[in-house]
Amino acid sequence: MAGVDAMAAGGDEAGETLHVVLFPFLAFGHINPFAQLARSLLAVGGVRVTPCCLRTAVAVVALHLPRVPGLPEGTESTAEVDADGAELLKLALDGTRPQVEALLARLRPDVVLFDFVTPWVADAARRLGVRSARFSIFPAVSGAYFMAHGRGLYGARPTAEELASAPEGFPLSSPLSTVPTYQAAHFTHIFTSFHGMPSTHDRSVACHNACDALVIRT
Repeated sequence: MAGVDAMAAGGDEAGETLHVVLFPFLAFGHINPFAQLARSLLAVGGVRVTPCCLRTAVAVVALHLPRVPGLPEGTESTAEVDADGAELLKLALDGTRPQVEALLARLRPDVVLFDFVTPWVADAARRLGVRSARFSIFPAVSGAYFMAHGRGLYGARPTAEELASAPEGFPLSSPLSTVPTYQAAHFTHIFTSFHGMPSTHDRSVACHNACDALVIRT
């Protein structure tokens, strides 16, 4: 992994007023929206963007994934592994915390935007006086439906039948007030713990609770 200062389209460094660090999950479906966000921020002007992502031709900061038993050496994204490997990739990403903390301490950005699996980024940023925002690549309606804090309360894993119905407080007028059970069954893995790690739902809720702001893709 490497970080790159995306300055080419951002204009003169002397005119910068805001420095943003982006830290996506290592899946192309997550990296691409973060890249789109970077381009949009640069187009505004007066913004410097430093993404932590896959290797590029201009490497400013190298973030090395630690070895995790069961994860093939050299893995850098979910495109290279199966579903179980994707869970191990989250564990490897957790192992980059010391590197990310050192990066934030050196760069001292105004804000860091992070993905759904690394709530510790917000904790690291807070200790440095850096603002943090969780960037959701999913529409607000899907997050409100599947990632509601009430889902999986007290450690109980919701069933497919429960996920087929909207959580309490969800607008009944929404077209997404219910989903077919067979589709809901696919999302039960969100509430499943793998390799002793917090579930995706637990990580997402922790991100919501830890960050200073939410940024939602529309």
